[in-house]
Amino acid sequence: MKLRPKNTSFTKSQRKKRFLVDLDSSKICSVNKLTFGSMGLMLLEDSFIQAKHFKIAYDFLKKNISKRGLFWILKFPDQSFTKKPLGSRIGKGKGNVAFWAIFVNKGNVFIEIESDSYQKSILLLKKLEKRFPFSGKIISN
Repeated sequence: MKLRPKNTSFTKSQRKKRFLVDLDSSKICSVNKLTFGSMGLMLLEDSFIQAKHFKIAYDFLKKNISKRGLFWILKFPDQSFTKKPLGSRIGKGKGNVAFWAIFVNKGNVFIEIESDSYQKSILLLKKLEKRFPFSGKIISN
């Protein structure tokens, strides 16, 4: 699984503006629908999802889902975040890339699952939700 973009024009980018809009149910109806699977994990709060969280989700689902089951991770970490070394002084340019992440607003579907067992897919999504730093909600068709 890719955890960063393959080619970027500039690896060190400026932070994007985060438009923290209070999304009520009338505005998020087009965002929180499932497109591929029958069940999904929807975010209930705005959060940064780092590449390590994508890796955790991919490894967990790859290990625990049956051979007939499918899963889709719908987001991708395309924003780089830099950090200066701890002992360095002020100045001398921007720091090295520390991690890749993406900012996701609440109401977006993060993971979708198609499985033969309804109960097993609910159990998988509940276990997976505990491994993330954000709260989520399990939705189904």
